[in-house]
This record gives sequence, structure tokens and C-alpha cells, in this order.
Amino acid sequence: MNFFRKHFTVLLLGLCITFLSSQTTQAKSCYPWKNIFKKNRSVFEKAQKQKRILVLPFINKTKENKLQWFGDAMRLGLFLMLEHAKDTDVIEQRPTQTTFDEQEAITLGKAAGADYVIAGVYNRGQGTLNIFVRYIDVNAEKQTPIEEEEIEWPSTQKYSELMVHMARRASKAFKTVRVDKKLLHAIQNKPRSIASLQYWTLAQLTHQKGSDQDILQAQHLYQEALKNDFNYCYAYLGYAQTLAETGFMQKVQKKDYRESYQMAQRELSKATLLCPHIAGLWAERVAQYLAADTLHLEALDLINKGQQAAAQQKLSKALTLLPGDINVLQATQQTGGANASQLSELTQCR
Repeated sequence: MNFFRKHFTVLLLGLCITFLSSQTTQAKSCYPWKNIFKKNRSVFEKAQKQKRILVLPFINKTKENKLQWFGDAMRLGLFLMLEHAKDTDVIEQRPTQTTFDEQEAITLGKAAGADYVIAGVYNRGQGTLNIFVRYIDVNAEKQTPIEEEEIEWPSTQKYSELMVHMARRASKAFKTVRVDKKLLHAIQNKPRSIASLQYWTLAQLTHQKGSDQDILQAQHLYQEALKNDFNYCYAYLGYAQTLAETGFMQKVQKKDYRESYQMAQRELSKATLLCPHIAGLWAERVAQYLAADTLHLEALDLINKGQQAAAQQKLSKALTLLPGDINVLQATQQTGGANASQLSELTQCR
């Protein structure tokens, strides 16, 4: 009896030590990734004085669950087309609610700080999708009539053309939204298959959530999009961004990150060769990580040489590119350039 009691006690003690050890390890690697990546992406937010557009996910009226994703493909496609309109900011984050009702859409728009709202529904036709769209000015007493569009389905070419057409319609409906017609055609989202468009849409939705697991899952979905279309420019850019973000997480956790950054640079180069116009507009979302890393390494070298002032300048530039870079904040704190609250905000899980 004593023999079993003794060994049971030893086993229980071992399990407790293992549990406590695992908890300590988790605590060390615990970072509020959503907050960190939100801060990193904040450098791309536009000035509030610009007119803001909220594109709601289009509502699926086909009664086919397999077409549910298309409502977000419409929202994301319009985001890509309108994001570069002059004096315009399109809200990138997916709204938690959607509607086609005019008054409800105005309420959602005002709550999001938007001046304009685009809402839509889609239904099945004979070999087509019928799409009904509202272009709503939240401050106008009278709205433009509902517009009906029709595209062949399945056909990604017609989807790409529709996004250009709808961006131009939004520009006409919202007088202050000015689009460059030539640019719209140059930056079209043109996947070669419905499968690649679907995977890209799902990757975008997952990517925007911003947790570490979301980024890894989005990386896989972008790869699936590329398997279905090896010339899909927007999928290469998304894939490159997730690789850069993965490398960033590895670096923060003191792991080897160089391969992830090198792969991000490789995928960005592919996108640049395939579609220089598109890559030129979106490359910064990858380049911010690579450039901040170079500045950080240069700053560390200067710190080792005792050149604190020069190091601080490099670190300041790195934080301008990547305000959520924990490594840079830690190095900045060493040189007396960052306060503890900036760092604690990004190193404590809540």
C-alpha cells in the first residue's frame, strides 16, 4: 500500500511540475496579437477628414449556402476598387451586421462614422446572378433608386468587370468620390476561377481577424487560391503579407524568422512581376516589416558601438513603419526613447 501511495505521490508531483512548467512557457509567449497587428496596420489608415464609405456584405437570397461567401467577395472587391479613390477612405474591417433596408443601412453607416453606404443582395437567375444595389448617402434626404446588375455565373471575368462598373457607379452616386477610370482597369481583381476567388475571399476574412492562428490559417487559404490560379496577383500579395507577419511573430518570440521574411520578399517579387500597378499600391503592407527589421538590426549595431543618438533615430524610423514592433520598443527603451506603458500595452494578454 505504501509503495503505491509513494509512487502515486511522485507521479502527481511530476504532473503538477509539468503543468506549471507549461503554464510558465505559455505566459512567456503570450502576446495580444490582434492588438499588435491592429497597431501595425494603423499606418495605412487615412485621415478622418476624408469621406468614408462603408460597404456592407451583400446578402445571399439564393437559398444556397455554398454561395454565402460571394456576399463578402462583393464587399472586398469593391474595397479594392474604391480604396484608391481620391479623398476617400473605405472601411476595411468587416461589419458585424448587414442589411439591405435603407434606414437600417443609414444607421449602420452613422455608427461606423461613414458618409456613404453600399448595400446589396443577390439571387439566382438562369445561368446568372442577379444583384440589387443601394448607393446610400447617410446625410441625404432623398436616395438614388435601387440598381439591378446581372452577371454570368460562374464567370470571374464578369465579376471583375462588375467591380469596375460598380466603383464608377459609386463615384457617380457619391459626388465627392472620384475614381481614376484607367487605374480601375489596371488594378482589377481578376482570378481565373471561382475556386481561387472563393479561397481568396475566405483568406481575406480570416486574415482581417488578426490573431496568430488567423494569420497562419489565412496563409494556407492564400496558398489554395494560388493552387487554383498561379497568376493570381492579389493572392500573392496576401500570401506575402501573412509570411511577413509570421516572420514578425517568430522574431518577437526569439525564434528564427529570416526564412519567413525571405519567402515574403520572394512572393512580393512574383506579384511585382505579374502586376506592377497592383503591387505598387499594396507592397507597403509587406515592405513595412522588412524595412523595420533592417532599421532595427542597424540600430542594434549602433547601440553596441555606443552610438545611442544615431541608434535612436533608426529606431524612431522603424516605429513609424511598424508601431507595434515589440523588439524595436524594447531597444528604444534601452536608449531612453520609449516609456514602459507603450511596451506593456503590447506584451500583456488580456
